[in-house]
Amino acid sequence: MVYKILIAEDEVTMRRLMVTLLRRHNHEVIEAGNGEEAFAMAYEHQPDIILLDVMMPLADGFEAVKRLRANPETESIPVIFLSAKGQVEDRVEGLRLGGDDYIIKPAEPAELMARIDSVILRSRRERAAARDRFLASSALRAVWARPRPSPIWPFISTTVGARLS
Repeated sequence: MVYKILIAEDEVTMRRLMVTLLRRHNHEVIEAGNGEEAFAMAYEHQPDIILLDVMMPLADGFEAVKRLRANPETESIPVIFLSAKGQVEDRVEGLRLGGDDYIIKPAEPAELMARIDSVILRSRRERAAARDRFLASSALRAVWARPRPSPIWPFISTTVGARLS
């Protein structure tokens, strides 16, 4: 599949390498050089995924993901941290703040591409399941709201309602 990918990386050489790799796989690539730009570009372009460096000027990757998760327009965009900061504490912090994955640089290209696919597909499945639950719940509530002539309806309504709650 072809994705729209935002790369937030302050090192120009590393960013160019990732852009080349991703474009070679026919992905649309948007570039940001710091955390502030990453947030603005994510809000404007709504990418399928964000590859986010941790150590960047203006706002680091941790601050950027906090802002992304706090905004309803960007909260569900998957984020993969891609950083040279490989200590366990850094990886745990990135995941705790809302990152979907954390890869230590330099990343193996095949692994990076596989993780991008995996994170996007999982995110899409989760959103579809949430949408389906919402639609099913809304449809059931609409059915329950209608008057029912059957004397068994209150029992059915109460039983089904208790199980859905």
